[in-house]
Amino acid sequence: MRSLCALVVLAVVGLGNATSSPASSIPPHDPHTLIIRFKPTVNGRQLTASLARSPSIRVPSALAAAGAANIRPLFPIPPKGLKRQGLYDSLDMAQFFVVQLAPDRDADKAFEDVLRLPEIAHVEFNAYCYQTEAAVAPNDYWYLPTQWNLRQIGMESAWAVTTGSTSVVVAIIDSGVDYLHPDLASRIGYNLAELYGIPGVDDDLNGYVDDVAGWNFADKNNIPAPGTDHGTHVAGIIGAVANNSIGIAGLDWNCLLFPVRVLNASGSGLTADIIQGVYYSSYMGCKVINMSLGGPPDADPTSYLLALNFARLNGSLVVAAMGNKNVGAPYLPAASVDVMAVGATDTLDQRWVWNDSSGSNYGSHIDVCAPGDHIFSTIPCPSCPVGLYDWKTGTSMAAPHVSALAALLLSVRPTLTPDSLYFYIASGVDDQVGAPSEDTPGWDQYHGWGRINAYRSLSLLTTTDVEEIAEGNSIPASFALLQNYPNPFNSATVIPFETRTWRPVELEIFNILGQRIYKQTVEDQPPGRHSITWDGRDQSGRAVPSGLYLYRVTADGTQQTRKMVVLK
Repeated sequence: MRSLCALVVLAVVGLGNATSSPASSIPPHDPHTLIIRFKPTVNGRQLTASLARSPSIRVPSALAAAGAANIRPLFPIPPKGLKRQGLYDSLDMAQFFVVQLAPDRDADKAFEDVLRLPEIAHVEFNAYCYQTEAAVAPNDYWYLPTQWNLRQIGMESAWAVTTGSTSVVVAIIDSGVDYLHPDLASRIGYNLAELYGIPGVDDDLNGYVDDVAGWNFADKNNIPAPGTDHGTHVAGIIGAVANNSIGIAGLDWNCLLFPVRVLNASGSGLTADIIQGVYYSSYMGCKVINMSLGGPPDADPTSYLLALNFARLNGSLVVAAMGNKNVGAPYLPAASVDVMAVGATDTLDQRWVWNDSSGSNYGSHIDVCAPGDHIFSTIPCPSCPVGLYDWKTGTSMAAPHVSALAALLLSVRPTLTPDSLYFYIASGVDDQVGAPSEDTPGWDQYHGWGRINAYRSLSLLTTTDVEEIAEGNSIPASFALLQNYPNPFNSATVIPFETRTWRPVELEIFNILGQRIYKQTVEDQPPGRHSITWDGRDQSGRAVPSGLYLYRVTADGTQQTRKMVVLK
């Protein structure tokens, strides 16, 4: 996701806390549930409809014998006639279900039994994910000027361009939001169909009854109140009320905030809840989705990637935190090709690092960085040492800066796609502001394209049309590597690119370990748009397994790299 023309949005992934998981006693996955995908021989739509009519319907006998007590759809079916329904069907989302196991069965023992069933195409554990706030921060009340971060990214000049629009809704997939906070109460987005609908009725037919102000997937109710202060802090960075003589100013003064709670009181959450949170947020029309959280690196990504892919294709930019372990591991969701991954910088514009095991993660999946060290923002009143505000540190605090910038861009041009938003955000960065050993010219694995600059991105929007850059038929201004399609893919994918001069083009494919598995050179190509089709096989002709891969194209004396997913 590092080409700056027609780019796709990327984002976060799992990452745990800066030191360790919030609670070392929490198992890696829920011992009582599994996520499954039925083969086409099972009509997932019909089964979902039957469950809607009678939630107590009997579990298919084969599943029951393997330990299942009941099942529920992972992705509710959209009402007929909506554009989303075609996307839902093309991605086979109706085939995914969450299996609740019988009390005497656990996930580890039932996994293989379920996988062996002829009706089952795929099984994955319902893994726990965690908020990505850093664990260590100074206690000095005046340690830093309160909102140094806004000045660092040019917000005073950016606000002269726009202060946002109430037509833009940002979903906050997190631990819940204090929607009564005096600096947030007037910024909460409401589902008008439910607000003015009949209590106890699913008025908008989205599968959630009375979801007036978001949904609580962690507790399975319609009250996304905060389980921890993490989500409220994120919300304040994005959109705290400005010019009200109290508290702080958010980056966007007018966008609406849509709370989607997926984390419990310990700051952890199940993959199935997070997946449903992503699907729900995009389904509800949120053009920006902030995910300051992440999951374990060894969790099966299949259904997670599907939800993120749906969000991007449905027009939602997903922004996620890189994580705080100071490592280069590609955690989800930041490693997804459908997400914009954000690292954290400190007050000196260096990559935020606390110690060897605590700092902003890095790697081939990072896109940009933003301030994340000692960020002052809103928190629920009962837990705050300084009124209704406090400092927090981590990539969780960096990601909402990017989400808010995306919302500001949309306030100026509401038709911007996730790819276009990526272009303007990544093209407007300040490069080479960090340590010379890390922040090298252009993209690098520590800062991505660079640290965001809100004013530069907004200024670029008034002078450049990303659709023309991406799709024009004239000679490109420079070499550009575009996103492969289809993605994810099974047997083959097309890798498009644009060249300015007549030169050979070299394609290289790397696995997640950085090992090159395939190389192809194409003789001189004329200037313009071209593509190479890769058949999903390595240099020896063997089909590669499912997983995350990188593709790098060298042309015009330039190299660019992107991510893709093989899904079988």
